[in-house]
Amino acid sequence: MGHRKYFHTWSNQNNPKVIELKDTFEWGYITPSDDKIFDLSSGSYHQSFGLKNKQLIDALIHQLNEIPMAIPKTEFTLKTEVSQKLVDRIGFDGRIFYTLSGAESNENALKMVRQFTKREIILSCENSYHGATSGSLALSGDWRRDALGTSAPGQAFIPNFYNDPDLEKTKKIIKDIGADNIAAICLETITGGNGVYIPPESYYIELEKVCRTNDIKIILDEVICGFGRTGKDFGFQNYPIKPDFITFAKSISGGYFPFGATFVSEDIASFFDSEVLSCGLTNASHPIGLRLLDEVLNLTKDANFQNTLKENINLLSHFKDKLIKLDSVSEVRSIGMLMAIELNTNEDMRVFWENCLNNGLYINTTRNMIILCPYLNYPNDLLEDCLEKLLNIIQNK
Repeated sequence: MGHRKYFHTWSNQNNPKVIELKDTFEWGYITPSDDKIFDLSSGSYHQSFGLKNKQLIDALIHQLNEIPMAIPKTEFTLKTEVSQKLVDRIGFDGRIFYTLSGAESNENALKMVRQFTKREIILSCENSYHGATSGSLALSGDWRRDALGTSAPGQAFIPNFYNDPDLEKTKKIIKDIGADNIAAICLETITGGNGVYIPPESYYIELEKVCRTNDIKIILDEVICGFGRTGKDFGFQNYPIKPDFITFAKSISGGYFPFGATFVSEDIASFFDSEVLSCGLTNASHPIGLRLLDEVLNLTKDANFQNTLKENINLLSHFKDKLIKLDSVSEVRSIGMLMAIELNTNEDMRVFWENCLNNGLYINTTRNMIILCPYLNYPNDLLEDCLEKLLNIIQNK
């Protein structure tokens, strides 16, 4: 067989992880042999509302028949109303810059904060991921940064909260670099694909104090945590913190259209009333993305959705109680519908991944960990069956 005429992402092209696909159903994939694979990862953490969500598909089709595209300079009712709706759900005043991905959301936050503060350095965590473009990858603390192919000027690492709970090491790094050189600290509110590490409230209280004292801005990356994943609208709402920038993507459109957003607090946004905002994208504020965002905001507010989500969070909590009793599991961390399961193993997790696939389950793995991120609106009985099947696989490892 010759080489495919396309690339698989983040893979050796001779041996990528692949699912042979014939079709999809609402909760996963159908193989050419008509086997169903149930997805416990919402794809790449972005398909949070299922693969054939009628409410979102209808909204997308409706928008294609109304205003299917528009240039960024246009103003229209949908753009105005959905932006206000998103700001209202965030809970404090600000403005939105629309993008097409999480990486672009973070890139534009970096550009704006550097333009506003006239400082260059961005601090980010040693264990983190912020996207695949050069600027966002420079902030990332994981193996994918190795492919950057260049040094990352304008960036420095700080320890994650579990290695610096009182921020003493972070304060020393700020002192060594000089606070006047640091524009912002950029953090995943809760570490996503690199292990679901959940900071205590005390960490964010101290972080905000340090940043305000030194006039350093706070960028929270909500690309995975946003839109109900942690049980609240946004992950930062689990903490008493008011970030200066918040970046969104993935579930913002349920995965049905590439879309993202950068929220900017009003005290910074108003700076650009008299200064040229040096940010722009050909497809910024795309009407299809805006319409899907509007419908995601409607969907996540619906009482039936909230009841299903609450029950699914309970199921995941009971699943955790069972996992921590297993010898094959060393630790479980979870919040809402996001969970990391650390296994007591040194074996290649690809074997485990393929075993799950052969048993009709799709999961994400990293190092010795399983990262679960199920559809938020999974029917409760289906999710319970999938978790029971996964428990048996882990038990018999």
